[in-house]
Formats: sequence, C-alpha cells, structure tokens
Amino acid sequence: MNRIRLVPALRAAALLLVWGGLFLLTDSLCWLQALFGVPCPGCGSTRAAIALLHGHFSEAFAFHPLIPLSLAILPYSVFRDALRQRWPVRAAERITLMCVIALYMFVYAARMVFLFPHTQPMVPLEGALWPRIFRWVLGIISK
Repeated sequence: MNRIRLVPALRAAALLLVWGGLFLLTDSLCWLQALFGVPCPGCGSTRAAIALLHGHFSEAFAFHPLIPLSLAILPYSVFRDALRQRWPVRAAERITLMCVIALYMFVYAARMVFLFPHTQPMVPLEGALWPRIFRWVLGIISK
C-alpha cells in the first residue's frame, strides 16, 4: 500500500478509535454530546429515522422535525461526488446548502429553548467527558 492510500486509512482508523473511546467512556454516539454533554443539531435523527421506517410519523417528528429533509438529502450526499463530475457545483446548490444549514440551526435553537433539558432527545448527558474533567480539576483546586 503506498503512502497516498495509507494516510487516509490511518486517519479513518484514528477517528474510529477516538469515537469508540468516547462511546465507551460516555455511552453516546454523538461527538458533541459525548464531549460537552449538550445535544447536537442532529440529535434524535437516528431515532426519528427508525420511527419513520416503522410508520410512526408523529413519534419521528417529535424526535427530530427535520427527518424528512434529512432523508431526502441523504441520497444526494452519498452520490455527490459522482454527480459533481457530471454537473459542476452551481450557485443554487450553495444557496440551498446555506438555507438547509440555517434551517437546521433555527430548529436546533428552538428545540434548545423549548425542549432542553427536560424532553428527549434534548437532554444533557450526565457522563460527558468535558464536564467530568472540569469537575475533577475543580476537585483538585478546592482541596
């Protein structure tokens, strides 16, 4: 295996090791929640997709209201590179992407205001890594 192929493989392996370590320490698959304890803009998407696949539409919407948009974007994101070889990125694609990001951030802010910290999936993670480290440091300083 030459160096050009080895570097991305090593990066992917390191990423998986860090992600696995965070999961073992915190029992959360979400990087943001595992590190800081707060839910990310996509929190609840997996549970929403599973509920949607089972035909539980109101439950899916409760877990994440943008799950239909996420599932609509998924095929494009998977085949994006192949599509870009045929059609170059246009300004409309950039504007659409910025609108989707803005919509996700708006919904995230609304969910944080109305659902945090008492409604699933917008609850803080008790065993998050950064708060643990912070409490440990404060415990050392206060002694």
